Amino acid sequence: MISLTDSRTPRKIEPDPDLPERQLPPQILPGLFRGDYGLLTAMGGTGKSFFALTWAVFRLLGLEYYADKDLPPLDKITYMAFEENPAVLQKRIEDIMRFFNKPINEVFHNSYVPPLIQKDFNEDIFDRLNLLSMKGIPVRLLNPDGTVNIKDVDFLKQNIPDGTDLLIVDPLIKIGGFNENDNCQAGYFAAVLEQIAVEKDLAILLSHHVSKQAGRDGINDQTSARGASAIVDESRATFPMKSSVFKYGKDSYVGVLIESPKLNYMSPQEPKQFFKVFGGIPIPAHPTNYLYYLDFGIPYKEKPDADGIYKRPYKKKEKKP
Repeated sequence: MISLTDSRTPRKIEPDPDLPERQLPPQILPGLFRGDYGLLTAMGGTGKSFFALTWAVFRLLGLEYYADKDLPPLDKITYMAFEENPAVLQKRIEDIMRFFNKPINEVFHNSYVPPLIQKDFNEDIFDRLNLLSMKGIPVRLLNPDGTVNIKDVDFLKQNIPDGTDLLIVDPLIKIGGFNENDNCQAGYFAAVLEQIAVEKDLAILLSHHVSKQAGRDGINDQTSARGASAIVDESRATFPMKSSVFKYGKDSYVGVLIESPKLNYMSPQEPKQFFKVFGGIPIPAHPTNYLYYLDFGIPYKEKPDADGIYKRPYKKKEKKP
């Protein structure tokens, strides 16, 4: 295992004197090349973990999710969940796959849309998704004095299989170990992340919370992330997310919204709505691809029903005269 100190060799850039038109490699996530890291930021309880896990499945299948229509499918993803109970994590990934395996004609009104994912894809997806429950395993990439914790850096690398395209860490606070309000330490933490990304030849996405002030004021942009600005500044992409209500026709559904993303290597993106289907799976509110899933959407109500459950909206039956 190569340690951090062993890999401190600058990479000399040697331009071609013939100046050919250079083609960049495909991005792993929108705005992220191999060697980069990005952030998914939101208040606690918004659904960052479920969003990242669903996005991972979409990227493995090469399906459009968020600003990734033209990106090729990924081969392998490692997802490190530091907060979720292992049983909850297993149920979530199985719910995602089961939902997309289901033929749509079983619940729709005399219509048929084939399953988005065939059942025989399940084993292939699970082989390529290295889903790790890290709950109860302390990891600290930096020591309290701001120095690198080589032991934990190497431990993290050891749990990333060769050939992994994307590492998702949920959440950042569980691997940091540094003073989040110190720009110097935050910048050094960013360098450690990038060293891991470069050595393992992958991109990294970390979920991260927003500040209390941003939560109170409803701010949802790159300035809302908790801690020193270097955490966001050093990232090549930051995706601010908040809870929202997705309106379609006369109906409203519970969802999330990504708006004002920081994308260093992409043009600005329009705000993107996602509606949640039962179980909490966020589905892109795309007008042609996924809106037929709205029959599974969680209806928005000011208050839940008496039993505390938001019930599935079935087609209203016409009243008999």
